[in-house]
Amino acid sequence: MNPRLRALLWFIGPLLNQNRGRNAAAILAIAAGVALALAIHIVNQTAVSEFQRSVAKINGLAQLQIKGKETYFSEVVYAVVANEVALQNGLREASPVIELDTSTLNIDAKSKRIQLVGIDFMRAAAVTPNLLGRPSKAARSIFDAAALFGTIKSAEKTANLNDVTLNTPSGPMYFNLAGPNGLEEENRLVGDIAQVQILFGLEGKLSRIDLLLSDNASLADMKSRLEKSLPDTVRIVEPDQEKNRMSNLSRAYRVNLSVLALVALVTGGLIVFSSQAAMVLKQWSMLALVSLLGASRRWLMLFVLGQGLVVGAIGTAVGLLLGYGLAAALLSWVGTDLGGGYFAGTKALPRIAWSELVVFAAMGLAISLIASWLPARSALKARRAEALKPGHGEITLGQLPAAWPAFALALLGCVLAFVPAIGGLPLAGYAAIACWLFAGVAAVPWLTKKIITQLCLHLSQYAWKSPPAWLALHRTGQSPGLAVQAIAGVVASMALVTAMAIMVSSFRSSVSSWLDQILPAQLYARLPAGAAQLQLPEQQLIANQSFIQRSEFLRSVDVSLDNARAAVPILVRKIDVSNPNQSLPSSGAIVPLTADQLQAGVVPLYVSEAMVSLYGMSLGSIVTLPLKTLPTQLQNGISREKPQFKVVAVWRDYARQTGALQMDQTDYRRLTGDNSATDIALWLKPGITEEIAGDALQKLDLKGRTLEWRSSAEIRALSLTIFDRSFAVTYALEAAAIIVALIGVAASFGAQALARQKEFAVLTHLGAKPQWLDLQLALEGGLLTLAGAIWGTLLGFAMSWILIDRVNPQSFHWTMDTDVPWLALIAGIVILSLCAAACSGWAGRRGRALGHLQTIKQDW
Repeated sequence: MNPRLRALLWFIGPLLNQNRGRNAAAILAIAAGVALALAIHIVNQTAVSEFQRSVAKINGLAQLQIKGKETYFSEVVYAVVANEVALQNGLREASPVIELDTSTLNIDAKSKRIQLVGIDFMRAAAVTPNLLGRPSKAARSIFDAAALFGTIKSAEKTANLNDVTLNTPSGPMYFNLAGPNGLEEENRLVGDIAQVQILFGLEGKLSRIDLLLSDNASLADMKSRLEKSLPDTVRIVEPDQEKNRMSNLSRAYRVNLSVLALVALVTGGLIVFSSQAAMVLKQWSMLALVSLLGASRRWLMLFVLGQGLVVGAIGTAVGLLLGYGLAAALLSWVGTDLGGGYFAGTKALPRIAWSELVVFAAMGLAISLIASWLPARSALKARRAEALKPGHGEITLGQLPAAWPAFALALLGCVLAFVPAIGGLPLAGYAAIACWLFAGVAAVPWLTKKIITQLCLHLSQYAWKSPPAWLALHRTGQSPGLAVQAIAGVVASMALVTAMAIMVSSFRSSVSSWLDQILPAQLYARLPAGAAQLQLPEQQLIANQSFIQRSEFLRSVDVSLDNARAAVPILVRKIDVSNPNQSLPSSGAIVPLTADQLQAGVVPLYVSEAMVSLYGMSLGSIVTLPLKTLPTQLQNGISREKPQFKVVAVWRDYARQTGALQMDQTDYRRLTGDNSATDIALWLKPGITEEIAGDALQKLDLKGRTLEWRSSAEIRALSLTIFDRSFAVTYALEAAAIIVALIGVAASFGAQALARQKEFAVLTHLGAKPQWLDLQLALEGGLLTLAGAIWGTLLGFAMSWILIDRVNPQSFHWTMDTDVPWLALIAGIVILSLCAAACSGWAGRRGRALGHLQTIKQDW
């Protein structure tokens, strides 16, 4: 082994052992950052992989799919496609499919959502074999009307259920589970398409047609030929587009979580910086002596970096193990969606490639090396002879970067903050946050020298009656370099916590106000999934109940505007056209129809904010919709199949990231002739409770259908619970940042207590009491943490503006009002400062190990 390398290792080992506390803090900081980043990455990757695997099983061998622009389309389309198959005109097989959502009854006394898939077993055998059932010995026939294939598990039993009762338009109906299907999902059942159509009132309707091409047939040519021969009520898509659609839908959510986790890793790196700066402070006298004895500056740099590398390697290894365990716990606890709702109900084991683990390991090591390089670079600028003198720590740590890098980074962040989204992601916004975070940390030396130390010296004039306070203020005012390394981690942690707290508080406050506006009624009822819509006589029956003061009936219709995106719901409800703000959470001005537009039959349309971002439906624009409408007779006698719509208002919608439309019920019924409804809003008469009304609704004779109901208070509470669950990860990030910052402060002042033993010995010899010294260090830690927390909070305010006004609109296509949790932030600053003072005092007492006379004798 090279002698220099052997000497390097010989030095590093004992010194690392002597600084176990600070090294433990640095290891914990890196481990926390790596663990959070890795866990979120694993959960995200597992979610997408599981969804794509599920979609691949459903799609089977299908190379093209025909889907409706609305939920269902006419079976006549299948006749056209079947003719192409019969002519052997490039198509080998076409498999019709009907899909619908329904619900079970009496499974553990709870209703359970089920997706029911109807297929032609003979056709599906060639195209989507995974959908086929495997009949058990007791099964009579795959075409049995009461036979379904799949599994349903009881929550209280380990065995699978052998039968199930489903809600159908004609009422609850019993089905026998005749065997499993090939999807391995307990929430999806498969049956004969004809029976499903009949039982659910969907005769002549299809959801999609799966196509298998002949050998050597051109995919592009077949797609082009079918588009010419099929009606415009359907669209032709490739199965992989479904995978990409969901992946794109959840991408912004996944990227946001990943960026927050990486910020936690960077914050851990700043704690390592503080720890390594403290270590350099303690060791530099020894290193200066070694340097005078012949060690080169390169060797000294390698020595400091070597310590950081060892700490980073241990922290990274611990973080990788914790990250995998945390990912497994999250997947088991909340599923792959992390509360986001994109992959709800999906359970899976964590998956990650070795190459990705190597990337995260490299990130942890890189952060540790960079954090170690900065204090080493600053310390090596000091003269070796000066480093042997008392006060050398201030000399070495006082030579930190000037203010111009901070100014340059802040200016760059301002520019990036106004750059639009790139590929649908706010990449420039994230870069702006990073620039401002690093600018805020880089500005700490300048702020310390120009403001904090000067303020401490000024206040020391009024603290002479309290020796500990006078000593703390005077010492802090005279040592800007030591102050810098003590609060750098606090600034980063508090900036992260403040930005997250303001963003989450603003979002939650906006959602709460939004719920108040969209839930004006006391009670909301809806039909169970799979049930037929309520027609006018049934609506009238409900409206005439004696306990109901007022009722509104609502309808939702899905339309497809872009093959690469999810279907967009049209929400049909009563809207006061003259004053839509009464029923809509409008986010801007109202642009009413002009007289000419009224005469031309233009229909007012109300779009969510996402529709403006995704489809360009700006306020006042004229659009058309793929909505099946009746011919509209205009005043000039000319009929038009597709009416024009004018965007008259833009409203906030926190429930649908993919966008939504609203239309007045009168306009929708006039255009389509569809008078049905699926949801009901009810205002109750005085003295009638929601429970009484709900029980009465369930007893109504609605041709075998039973209404499911919830009070507005229950819906509101459930929505906010889901919101809090979605942001549980950010709460964990905030807590981790605060804890790591406190550990960093304690490690920093523990190091100072060791490095300042001679100073404390002299003060003790001059009459200072031991408790004064403990209080002095506590006050220094508290004051510096208070200063760092205040600066970090101001920095967090700037970062929260980017999150609220730039990142969220670009990621999720909605806006929110800023709501600052002043009480929580002020309490956080005070509690953090008090905890830091307590940690500093405790660390100082631990650090003063030698008696003062023995310490003074060490100089002789």
